[in-house]
Amino acid sequence: MKFRYKNYGQGILRPVIPIEVIFNNKSVGYEVLIDSGSDLNIFSSEIAELLEIDFAKDNKGEVSGITGESKQFYFHNLDIKVGGNLYKDIRIGFLEDIGKYAYGVVGQKGFFDIFVVKFDLEKKEIELKPRDLKINGIIPPLFKNYSDKEIRDIAIESHIEKYKNDFEKIPSIIHKEPS
Repeated sequence: MKFRYKNYGQGILRPVIPIEVIFNNKSVGYEVLIDSGSDLNIFSSEIAELLEIDFAKDNKGEVSGITGESKQFYFHNLDIKVGGNLYKDIRIGFLEDIGKYAYGVVGQKGFFDIFVVKFDLEKKEIELKPRDLKINGIIPPLFKNYSDKEIRDIAIESHIEKYKNDFEKIPSIIHKEPS
């Protein structure tokens, strides 16, 4: 998948891309900065509110940026769509006081562990290549030719059981929606 750098005028280009954030059959479009210096994904608490998530319920964390000032945020696992492809159970931290028109940040855990990311400033292009980590009920390429869902699911579960020690090392569940 390729995306263009977003132009903020006066020669300012940033690797900001559109995604869709999904929770309980509701979705919200959102822009995120692809930030290799960020350890995790941080989105505005306004996104959680739009999706009717009680974001401050539990799973507290603390984050600090370039200023060193610490802020509290709250983790939740949600689905996201990037380039039309669905990625399930992604850990996202929700933070209050992100500017009203600001974008979120995607980082090492929950984005760079899912994609190989290539920044090409000269071409003003970002390329994302999904890592081949498809398991836990997700359709690996090996099983895409099974047309019957029940048979495919049995084949996948059998394959997972056989190789479960290898699969336990995989950090995220990834799924490409059928075209």
